[in-house]
Amino acid sequence: MTVLFILLIIALIWYEVPPLIQRKMWREIAVFSALLTNGILLVAAHKAGIPLPNPNTLISDIWSPLARALEVFLSN
Repeated sequence: MTVLFILLIIALIWYEVPPLIQRKMWREIAVFSALLTNGILLVAAHKAGIPLPNPNTLISDIWSPLARALEVFLSN
C-alpha cells in the first residue's frame, strides 16, 4: 500500500507540475507543494499511529454556541 501511495504522489507531481513550470506559475507551484506536503505528512502520521485531531470537533465548538444563541433569539 505504501508503494502505491508513493507511485500515486509521483504520478500526481508528474501530471500537475510541468504545465505550471512552463507557464511560470510559481505561486501555484508553492501552494501545490505545500498542500501536497501537508497531505503526505498527515498520511504518514496516520500510518504511524499518531492520533490526529478531528476537524468536526473544532466546527462543533465554533457553531454550537452560535446555534444556541440563534435559537434563543428566534424563540422570542
